[in-house]
Amino acid sequence: MKAGRLGSALRRLGFPALDLVLPADCFCCRAPLGLHAALGACSACWNSFETLRPPLCSRCALPLVRATDLAGKGAPPCPHCARRPLPFVAAVACVAYGDTARAFVLRAKEGDRPELLWALGAQLLRRLEAQHSTQDWDLVLPIPSHPWGRLRRGFEPAAELARPLRKAGLPVRVRGLRRRWWPWASAKGMQQAARRRALGQAFEVRSPVHGQRVLLVDDVMTTGASGEACALRLLARGARAVGLAVWARTLPPGQGA
Repeated sequence: MKAGRLGSALRRLGFPALDLVLPADCFCCRAPLGLHAALGACSACWNSFETLRPPLCSRCALPLVRATDLAGKGAPPCPHCARRPLPFVAAVACVAYGDTARAFVLRAKEGDRPELLWALGAQLLRRLEAQHSTQDWDLVLPIPSHPWGRLRRGFEPAAELARPLRKAGLPVRVRGLRRRWWPWASAKGMQQAARRRALGQAFEVRSPVHGQRVLLVDDVMTTGASGEACALRLLARGARAVGLAVWARTLPPGQGA
């Protein structure tokens, strides 16, 4: 077995201390790892995420331009959501999807390091607890990636991200949503309208949701099209309300947190 695969296998078995035993460079900034490193990243990178701070739009979690003291449930929608609201009663995001956040997500998803998502999921849980009561939701459903991506990675990123929520007592149902093989092409990179059309029939609800308050979980929100497609399916099946919780949120050009 190659050294990289051996290290990955041991980490899967629960030995994150391997990063200390076999020192390397930080996967994010390439600086040598010190004693305070964790899961292959230095402490400086772990502390450099661009945290999204209130006030944030209650529907899409984007920072609000106008000044307001409201946050969480009472926050107003942004101008875009006021014109075309996403079908979420609440949207929660931890950090802006900048260079550091992107490096962490890619390392987890493409570098066979799902345990990174467990740490990011713990951050998401803390944000949820700060903005909403965990009793607000009857059901938590991770948004599934395309089946080809799941086969290639060997794990479902959103389900790994949701692990800490389950440990905190939230009712996570990993297989409550299914993504069909069709459409074959990835919706990433499409224009927003085309992305919505492509995703409109991509998801199938496999869990009873009638009368339930459902929280969707995903790693990154860009346009919100995947979450919107899932939410519309859930509402059509009788869900009482749908929320969305993501670890990272892509910001429009020129807009900072």
